[in-house]
Amino acid sequence: MCQLLRRLADLSTLPKSTDTIIFQKSSQDTTHLEHYWDYFNSDEWFLARGFTIRTGYDGQKEYVILPRTQGPGYIPRIYFTHRQHNWDLKEGDDPESPEGKEWGYFHEVGNIRFYFDDEPTPRIDMPVTEFFRGDVWPFMAPLVRHYGTGNGGDVSYIPIPFSRSVVVATTGRPQHLQIEVVKFNQDPGNLDSFNIPLNPSEAQELNRVIDLWNDRGEHPYYPRGDLVSLKRDLTIPPFSSTEIALSGPGVITSLELYLASGMDENVSMKIFWDGEGNPSVEGPIRSLFGTAEEMRRYRSLPLGIVWNGERNEFYNYFPMPFNSQARILFENGRGDATDVRVEILYHPAPFKERIARFHATFKRERLRARRDDSGNYILADLHGSGRYVGCILTMYDFQRGDFDPNWNLPFLESDLNIWVDGVYALPGTGIEGDFNAGYYYIYTQEPNRQWIFALSGNSWKRMWTRHRDDAASQYRFYLTDSIEFRDSLRVEVEHGSKGNNSTVTYSSTAFWYQDEPG
Repeated sequence: MCQLLRRLADLSTLPKSTDTIIFQKSSQDTTHLEHYWDYFNSDEWFLARGFTIRTGYDGQKEYVILPRTQGPGYIPRIYFTHRQHNWDLKEGDDPESPEGKEWGYFHEVGNIRFYFDDEPTPRIDMPVTEFFRGDVWPFMAPLVRHYGTGNGGDVSYIPIPFSRSVVVATTGRPQHLQIEVVKFNQDPGNLDSFNIPLNPSEAQELNRVIDLWNDRGEHPYYPRGDLVSLKRDLTIPPFSSTEIALSGPGVITSLELYLASGMDENVSMKIFWDGEGNPSVEGPIRSLFGTAEEMRRYRSLPLGIVWNGERNEFYNYFPMPFNSQARILFENGRGDATDVRVEILYHPAPFKERIARFHATFKRERLRARRDDSGNYILADLHGSGRYVGCILTMYDFQRGDFDPNWNLPFLESDLNIWVDGVYALPGTGIEGDFNAGYYYIYTQEPNRQWIFALSGNSWKRMWTRHRDDAASQYRFYLTDSIEFRDSLRVEVEHGSKGNNSTVTYSSTAFWYQDEPG
């Protein structure tokens, strides 16, 4: 448990192989061409999608959302969303009540129960409105949030380890659901099943995660005494380039760029590791730190763009190991000179015969509407071995055509689906769900609400008018749920509400580590 919590506050182990497999149980529907059926509308739908209903230890009906799963392993993330508080109301619903506006009527799901190691009674058995409230120890915000605090999503990143086995059930029928499971290929040793209360070491680690996630933008590493700081002020001539080189072996843990407002336009960055001829990191500056198409400031744990009062600060805290050299190249496609301040933190590291090199690649594609569900957007198509750690995904320039003018952002009905080593491992349930929110980012830009979080968020939401198109940009990063692949990894994103029936432009940046010869 301590090691899992530490990974949520210290990114240093992110490049390392975890020797795990990951899969996700979800409410995804595969029987309809329409994508908006990714929820359980009835018990019959729940059963038809391979889930089971049983009688619990106390005689209550239980909806088994995770069947008995052999350990050792852990649950890194649980996601629900239930009903939209102000749409398709049932008799007695009050959209302005706390049950509606704050919870999306989530109380209907009853209790959530975790059975460990074939024990007859659950160690965790509590109302979902307590589990996801965010102030019930150890299920604390900001690792846990709900409809009103999570932009429509009920999410928990509290790691739930299990030694021999685990079963998860609810006493009411859920609607939208994702539950991730990571299993160790070999016994990691000293992995006890989740228990309350946490021991003092676990509590200390959890409090550190809470503090760091509440103070996003801080260097997410444990302190060390051998950090080297490099600061350079660069002036890049028009239509020219300049570079910075570091000698290794070492690990970059912070790369920060400072540019005056507007000066990031038509400026790109490439990073070459260890004398390689092709860059491992490549794209326009904004695309490698956030939304490519517009300046959208935000703070996440590993990446962000913030205004410091004088300039935009772009930060990347992903660990970036290298053996002999790190070469960072800046290209200026502008007709005037561009000033960039670069600040880097790195530390020495042993030479590695095989090294996990950091990669980030930007792409953009105009997608055309079609009547079927083929022609998905390929966000990542990776080969070899490594770890996938996240993406930024933007949709814009939507051609409305025959879509109802009152239907904003219909392309958010699409799913983001992930295949690992040829296995369909993580089926999505709608873009907002795949990025930990709900109902077209229900509370983005609403006063006193949040839509930017440590590992996911909605950095841009633009509703359709006669003078502008719909647009959405979102990010999600994977820490305890980083996706290990041994042969291949493929991330596909649909583009429509019925099949791929939207003409729209997608752009994305994928982030991963690739295992390569040193």
